Amino acid sequence: METNPAPEKHEEDNVSKDDEGGALSRKVTDETNTEMNIVRYSTRSRIGFFILGLLTFLPYTVVNCASRDIVEHYGKGNLIGMIYGANSSASIIMKLLNTFVLLRVPYGIRFFINGILMALGICGIAYAYNFPLAVCSVVFVGASAAFGENVALGYLSRFDSRLVNAWSSGTGFAGLVGSGMYVIFGCAVIMKGNEIENLSDKLNKYAFLTMLPGIMLYWVAYLYIIKKPGSPRTLRDYAGSAPSIENHTSTNGQYRENGHRAVLDSTNAILYHQCGDSETSSVTTETSIMETWHEQIRPTVRRMWICLKQIFWLALSLCLCTFCEYTIRIASSRVRFDKEYDKSCPELYASLQLCYQAALFASRSSVQILPIRKIGILTCIQIINMVVWVVDIKYKYLPVSILPAYMILVGLLGGAVYVNVFYMLLNDDKYPRDDRDLCTNIAAIFITMGISFSCITQTALLNTVFNTKGVGKGI
Repeated sequence: METNPAPEKHEEDNVSKDDEGGALSRKVTDETNTEMNIVRYSTRSRIGFFILGLLTFLPYTVVNCASRDIVEHYGKGNLIGMIYGANSSASIIMKLLNTFVLLRVPYGIRFFINGILMALGICGIAYAYNFPLAVCSVVFVGASAAFGENVALGYLSRFDSRLVNAWSSGTGFAGLVGSGMYVIFGCAVIMKGNEIENLSDKLNKYAFLTMLPGIMLYWVAYLYIIKKPGSPRTLRDYAGSAPSIENHTSTNGQYRENGHRAVLDSTNAILYHQCGDSETSSVTTETSIMETWHEQIRPTVRRMWICLKQIFWLALSLCLCTFCEYTIRIASSRVRFDKEYDKSCPELYASLQLCYQAALFASRSSVQILPIRKIGILTCIQIINMVVWVVDIKYKYLPVSILPAYMILVGLLGGAVYVNVFYMLLNDDKYPRDDRDLCTNIAAIFITMGISFSCITQTALLNTVFNTKGVGKGI
């Protein structure tokens, strides 16, 4: 008799279905695990960029809060703008250096160099024995903040654009921590009944030395907390190693795999190999420096010009808003009579800086909750605020009771302009992905321009139009 093969076929179908079901189940499980890893490492990167923002600007903000005590300690009361100016004097040089000279230097080296700059500035201010040395040390602190900002913003261009909120929150929180720490130190000394000279000595030394351990945490955040793009543990799009050009099709300057979303564009491919591929690094090392320079100078200049035209109005708004912010902050040291400063806890000038920094922190953390695209409106309001504060130096018509609330408004507007400008630069499709690193660096240079113009203007005004005899020690 012939046997019926149907049962065997039926069993084979069942086995096939079981295999398919098992494969599907494993695929779903793998995808779920991948998504969980992405979320986990995204959270780590958020924490890492928050720490970078915090520690990059912490010494910088403490210097600004201490500016009035520093100049009065050395009998230079009308030169408070010089401290703000020194804090930003090296910024343009450092940002230009990072943008046009060090752009291909591995990020790890640049973060390490920035930590050294930070330590030199902190120790210099703590142990400065005269005003010129204090000013030179402030220059190092400002150079560290500017260089660190440019490096971090460029590094951010390799990540999800939403991480800019973590960075901005860290920079805002740095102001809150720095000003709060300075207020606490000041209150502790005032409550002991010390003279203003002793207050300045202790604040300038201990408020800065307490920040030295943060430099180690700054390096740890880059090396271990932030998960780099290109690591298979970070994004499934970068599974394995960097994809080769042969396995991709080119679309608008980006390499795409099998029609799915881009895994590496041309810029990120260079940066990926720069940081993670030793073979490519060795090839680059063997390339003649002069040959590379001549090959890249023309396209680099063209890229800079294109980026400048694309971001000019955003960068100009950022520059104007920054100019107004710093003009107001310097003016806050002179909007009331001299006898109203240094007499209570918290000290008036330091408390106004604390209000500003608290508002800045809240505003810089708001981009995902309340994104704002009408940056020009906010800048115009800030210009009006600046005029009110500057005129008040002369006439002192603003009562002390409304100054903290007014400074909060200034901080809210400044933080909103800052974070929304960089969010648009890193997120909008109108800005080419290949050039976002360069665009953010150019925008950061405009910030420095705003700070520099403000310090020059205020120093000139305080020593001419608003020069009041007897204000400040030694003047």
